[in-house]
Amino acid sequence: MLLADRGYFQWNYLNRLDDNGALFVMRAYTTINPQVVQTFDGQGRRRPRLEEQSLKALRHTPQRILDLDVYRTQRQQSVVLRLMVSWNPDREAPCFIVTHMDRSRYSADTVVRLVQLRWQIELLFKETKSYAQLRAFRTANPYIAECLIWAAVAAATIQRFTAHLTQRVHAVEISTQKTAKAASAALTDLYKALAIDRTPCIQKAFKAALNYLATNAQRAHPRRDRQSGRLQAGLKSVGVAA
Repeated sequence: MLLADRGYFQWNYLNRLDDNGALFVMRAYTTINPQVVQTFDGQGRRRPRLEEQSLKALRHTPQRILDLDVYRTQRQQSVVLRLMVSWNPDREAPCFIVTHMDRSRYSADTVVRLVQLRWQIELLFKETKSYAQLRAFRTANPYIAECLIWAAVAAATIQRFTAHLTQRVHAVEISTQKTAKAASAALTDLYKALAIDRTPCIQKAFKAALNYLATNAQRAHPRRDRQSGRLQAGLKSVGVAA
């Protein structure tokens, strides 16, 4: 399954995905104007009064999710898709999402949530580039460049692991971005202890690092995040033992 932003949206590309049996969930440009065939609300109830018209002509309450079957004729071939219209309160504008996922198995709310969760991938890229030194390298040697890329990925992985472990041990909501910013201060003594390979020093430095992050890297608005942000999906870290 392809989960992609609207930069990948092209009708021909969607046709090729469908022809090859691939599922996709993709944001679409709000400038598209296919014909509406069937209309459902976010809970799967039919809304026939909104059917048999163009998408641009459709009038609805923007705060509600609409789940549409639409088609567009291109080069004498009709492209039929499932299209969801959701409202972005931050931008005060609609968001279009296209997919071929079965409505009977995947509700509109579920598909919209998938698109929201995709943003976590962008945040991970940002952390890797901004706080793990993944950037343009001053080398023409591909082997050196590859090593530097893997070093950045390893640094970002350690930062995320430490953030999740702190959250498990101290039972507080931790910001992975704040952890990435504070990693150099929090983990310096731990790296020094690892270099001299003395177990008591490693344990002491590790506990100190977690205590530091538990105090300085907490999420600013965890209650709000549980309602409208990242935490509303109930995501939990896996593979991290306390």
